[in-house]
Amino acid sequence: MSRPLPLQRWKALGYTPNKWAVENVHSRSETFINGVTARQVGKTVAGALEIDAELHREPDEFGVPVVGLNAPTYQKCDLMLDKLQEYWSNAYGHDYWTINKNDHVIRIPSTGARLHWLSGEQPLSSVGFTFSLLINDESQGIADTVMDKVQPATDVREARWISFGTPDITPDQTWFKAAYLRGLDTSWPDEHAFRVTAFENPWMSLDRLLAVLRRRTDRQFRMLYMAEWVDEEGGVFRQWDRALLAEAAPYNRHQ
Repeated sequence: MSRPLPLQRWKALGYTPNKWAVENVHSRSETFINGVTARQVGKTVAGALEIDAELHREPDEFGVPVVGLNAPTYQKCDLMLDKLQEYWSNAYGHDYWTINKNDHVIRIPSTGARLHWLSGEQPLSSVGFTFSLLINDESQGIADTVMDKVQPATDVREARWISFGTPDITPDQTWFKAAYLRGLDTSWPDEHAFRVTAFENPWMSLDRLLAVLRRRTDRQFRMLYMAEWVDEEGGVFRQWDRALLAEAAPYNRHQ
């Protein structure tokens, strides 16, 4: 399943996407996109360009596009917002958009399209909106109770969800891993899931990865650099065959 790529906008903005972003985000037509990623692989930029594409989509029966950017804190939202404004500033100048930091909204005056950024620290921050696109960033840190409030804001316009995060989820959140697993299940055709490891980061050398591996625990490396789900005990028991006895121990009924 694919959709047209906004090639003209990318050219105007000077954006060159990573291969994983094209294949798993920009070209996908599923409603729910769930990406488990390593750190520093370009998800912030990919998310910013998805916001840009949505804000420049034609209005539908509900009006102009309205995007929600959801993260554990307002400060976490700033990372993607800064990238978006950097692209706009370089391509169109600073008058292209307006921003109200008190109300957490960015508007494009020429069309009226707007972006609202939300904080997991304020679960009611999404109430009252009708989004056409929802971006969840640092999804592993957004609690289930927050997502329960966000969901109704996306239903009327059948908003697309794009969720990025690492697999080190907090104890009070289950939705992100569940969404990822649905995306791997062919019985959920409107969901897509993918992983991006540090080896797909064009700016990280193999030598650096090896240095990180020596300094991190196996569990930390697998979660934050290999984007693997690891249980609390450290994950999969490796080299299990070495723990087997060469032959069965003799039975002693007196033991």
